[in-house]
Amino acid sequence: MLVIRNDQMRVFDQLARARFVEVLTEHLVGLFPDQADDWGIDGMRKLADDAFDRAASYGITSEIGVGNFAELMVAFGPRFELAPDGEWAKSVLDNPRFDGAAKAMILKALARDLVAPEYADVFAAPDDDEEAGDVV
Repeated sequence: MLVIRNDQMRVFDQLARARFVEVLTEHLVGLFPDQADDWGIDGMRKLADDAFDRAASYGITSEIGVGNFAELMVAFGPRFELAPDGEWAKSVLDNPRFDGAAKAMILKALARDLVAPEYADVFAAPDDDEEAGDVV
């Protein structure tokens, strides 16, 4: 019988997180090349890593959800929901009726439809003919 100890599981978790952060960083650099030029790859990587924890603090834990949250962090600022004009996001994130997946979907829709038309391509809904896949 194979037994995996807690220490071993933590190592697996750390490796999975590091891989996810790298893939998310590449995704963000591709979507936001101007910000990547300004912040550098290390700045984008730090934002991707921070997004993992910040999204989780609101119950957003899926790869898609964390990816959406990171996109919002780049587009509207790393602490977008705490900004004076971020009430739209904070009200969704603090709403106990929504689970993490719903919060991520609602925020992305609001960003697309209400808040930032200049980011329409970034926050576009998948085509009906396309399968909605992971952000990262």
